[in-house]
Amino acid sequence: IEFLLADLRDSLAPDNARDAVLIAQISQQVVDHYQKLDSERDTPEVKLEHAAKLLGVANIFRKMARFEEAAHLAQMSLDLRHSAGSKPDKNLLETLDLLGTCHNQLGHYPDAEKFYQLAIDETEHLPDADAARTGRATGRLAEFYRQMGRYVEADDLHRQAISRAEAKLPLDDLDLATRYNDYGELMRYRGRLDES
Repeated sequence: IEFLLADLRDSLAPDNARDAVLIAQISQQVVDHYQKLDSERDTPEVKLEHAAKLLGVANIFRKMARFEEAAHLAQMSLDLRHSAGSKPDKNLLETLDLLGTCHNQLGHYPDAEKFYQLAIDETEHLPDADAARTGRATGRLAEFYRQMGRYVEADDLHRQAISRAEAKLPLDDLDLATRYNDYGELMRYRGRLDES
């Protein structure tokens, strides 16, 4: 499995048609392998290792715009993390963010909102050094609200994300620049170009 995953990461490009077919086949082999495992008997460390690898394959499917498969794999990864009793970390936030993105793309808006909100909630349990970079979770939910036309809620969340980033990150940090950009997009949508 490690060899197959290395091929997926290092040798293949999802935008190449031939590679896309190979990626789908290798990814299916990885999924089949993990579904055959009796993860209930695995140690928490092994479960977390499997969860991380499934998340990697889920991200590959996301890049190929195969959101149904990506959501399924991300959910498998999340379930493994929960059964391992793992503490919140960046991989958990990435998993929740991916689930939110996939459900949003699939038109499952209540599920998307739920996963984006869970990602924000989990940031409260991270050490300050990691939490400083979690404005992305707040930004994702804010962008989701903008997409849904819920501008007042989006505005509040964007301001929270900017405030958190300004307090914890250097002024030239890419995450902070992204927060400003997203807020500018909201202002544009609201027709307040003078503030963007």
